[in-house]
Amino acid sequence: EAVAAARAGAEVFFIGAFGDDAFGTARRTDLEKEGVDCSGCVTKKRVPSGVALIAVGERHGSTKAENLIVVAPGANAKLTPQDVRRGMPKLSIRDTVVCSLEVPLETVVHALKCAWRAGAQVILNPAPLPPEGLSPEILGHCHFVTPNETEFESLAGLKINDSRALEFPARVRRGARRLRNGRNIPDGPYPDFIVTCGRNGVRYLGDEMRTLPAPKVKAVDTVGAGDCFNGCLAAALAL
Repeated sequence: EAVAAARAGAEVFFIGAFGDDAFGTARRTDLEKEGVDCSGCVTKKRVPSGVALIAVGERHGSTKAENLIVVAPGANAKLTPQDVRRGMPKLSIRDTVVCSLEVPLETVVHALKCAWRAGAQVILNPAPLPPEGLSPEILGHCHFVTPNETEFESLAGLKINDSRALEFPARVRRGARRLRNGRNIPDGPYPDFIVTCGRNGVRYLGDEMRTLPAPKVKAVDTVGAGDCFNGCLAAALAL
């Protein structure tokens, strides 16, 4: 996401945790070569860096095989709210903050609240999706939530092509409204959902449902396609 946003022309500040190993050193170097500011990152002593392995699932009939991502979180699981508080730059309404769920949920919540209080636009990439779903506290501090089709189905209990899918953002907004009223959270736009659907483009669920087609390209490698989408979306909102 950070690299995609930087390549799309945004000024990018990254907060994350690296292990004190060769993987951590290499990944930080890669990010900095792409122009990503890593000064807010931390290195966790005697902890391995997080790694992801890409596998390919079984093909069933005419259905194409899907990528399967196996993650060993390593240092990512050690990123704390205190790390975020120390590393977060001063935010404003001109900024966009993107959070994913590869770090502890309490850390994500803290980052979301910091961004919300500053008036920044907030995007949540809900991956990997927790088995218990997303709490009203998380959803109540987001402007945009960007699940893929599978994640949306888990969240909403509906497939994206179900005519009732538009009811889900309305339910989330009611929950967010109750949360904000009960905890004196500054009001703001309620979360819209942008569901990525691979070759079928994206479905935008807000006050209405809109389908935006995907450009036709010769796909070389689809690993990280969702991350690229989120990075470019953040850059477009911030520029």
